[in-house]
Amino acid sequence: PISASETLGSRWAFRDLLETGAAGIVMLDISWCGGLSEARKIASMAEAWRLPVAPHDCTGPVVLAASTHLSLNAPNALVQESVRAFYRTWYRDLVTALSVVRDGMIT
Repeated sequence: PISASETLGSRWAFRDLLETGAAGIVMLDISWCGGLSEARKIASMAEAWRLPVAPHDCTGPVVLAASTHLSLNAPNALVQESVRAFYRTWYRDLVTALSVVRDGMIT
């Protein structure tokens, strides 16, 4: 399946993506799609189309934490993306503590 849409900006843009069948996996980024509440609505829309979501991560540790919470809440969450190079470098400059990523899991 094709994963698409990490830079779309609203549920209306995602609706177009879903209606055209352009993606088999919906990748959303909380910081670009309108926040956590909007991301939850997009995940629900994808679920109605029987499509998984894979939250995108490249904008910082706060978004990674929020995306992880979304992934835990969305029944159609497939994976949670994490950019390991960022996680190991500049993410640590922004927060006092990071979630632990080990063996493919985040806690």
